[in-house]
Amino acid sequence: MKNLETKLEKKVIYQETDYLCQYKISHLLSQMADLATINAVAIGMWDESYKGKYGWILTKQTLKLKRPILIEEDIVIKTRAKGGSRVQFVRTYDVECQNEKIGGACSLWTLIDLENRRIVRPQQIGIELPKIIDYESYVEKFEPVINDIETKKVKERQVLYNDVDVNQHMNNAKYIEWALDFIPYELHREYFIEQLSMHFKKEIAPLTMVDIYYGQRDNQMKVEFKIDGQVYFDLSGKLKRRN
Repeated sequence: MKNLETKLEKKVIYQETDYLCQYKISHLLSQMADLATINAVAIGMWDESYKGKYGWILTKQTLKLKRPILIEEDIVIKTRAKGGSRVQFVRTYDVECQNEKIGGACSLWTLIDLENRRIVRPQQIGIELPKIIDYESYVEKFEPVINDIETKKVKERQVLYNDVDVNQHMNNAKYIEWALDFIPYELHREYFIEQLSMHFKKEIAPLTMVDIYYGQRDNQMKVEFKIDGQVYFDLSGKLKRRN
């Protein structure tokens, strides 16, 4: 299968930024996911006949940023598929500003049968995984979530209308919005998020009540989403002091 790199040029606008005028990570990840769909169509890993039947589900992702992305900056987001195994494939992204790489991500995806909520091998429905592009990405591999940070329950929250996507489960970007709300408000002013690693372990269905746990050690933080005591999602991050 021919592989292609897909890119998007955009200007960061007011509605996409936080109170510090920096591009929200949830918006960046949503943009990356939309770009991934465009690329998947271009390389034959997705077409409209799969709609409502099959879906590519993000399972793990590491994001890194050299610095915050700011309002009115012109950025370029690029993505390409990087091969994979029988049931999982790797995709990487780069974020550029003024021809400099300032961030990127590595993500792992799995194909599921939307009706039965089961993993499907792409080859079963005629999808051929692409060959690896020989390209050095800003983030080359997924880096595991930090496990040795103690967390405590801070809130219970329900998955509602605006949290749910077309795959009938909680949207990936909403996980990030929820999680980053629990970094102390003023800490965002002193630090920016240099790295996040996310593990989407189980789907979270609409109307589910989620117990949210938060922990921090020095410049590292961790968030867990639990349901009936089981971890459905966890995330760890590294904070870097602003210049």
